[in-house]
Amino acid sequence: MNILFVCTGNTCRSPMAEAILRARQLPEVNVQSAGIFTQDGIPMSEHAHALVREHNYPYTLTSQMVSPELIEWANYVLTMTQSHRDHLHILYPEAKDKIETLASFVEHDGQDIQDPYGGTYDMYEATFQQLTAYIERLHQKIGG
Repeated sequence: MNILFVCTGNTCRSPMAEAILRARQLPEVNVQSAGIFTQDGIPMSEHAHALVREHNYPYTLTSQMVSPELIEWANYVLTMTQSHRDHLHILYPEAKDKIETLASFVEHDGQDIQDPYGGTYDMYEATFQQLTAYIERLHQKIGG
């Protein structure tokens, strides 16, 4: 199973989500992350990087753009917000059935995951904890 997490710049939320899920070392689950409005090679934000290092989670240090190849690779494309989902639905209508928000995928009335970009360490930590809770539910849902 291939899971792609998507956010805006692929420097905060989606790489943290990728690291959290990757750390669970689920058999036959591959994970990547990407951004809608980014370019390849931008470093992970300082606070996001610090959080994944503190937890000793494996991580991808630099960003990548969403691409048709990544969308095709993924069994599930899980976005951080409804606007990310809606944007991908427009760009990739053929993949609409596998594109959903992370929150809605794991609980039907889940909320958007707020972007901590440019915020304090505490803001990043709150987002990290929210992602951890959602990924725990994701782990249960995909059979772990």
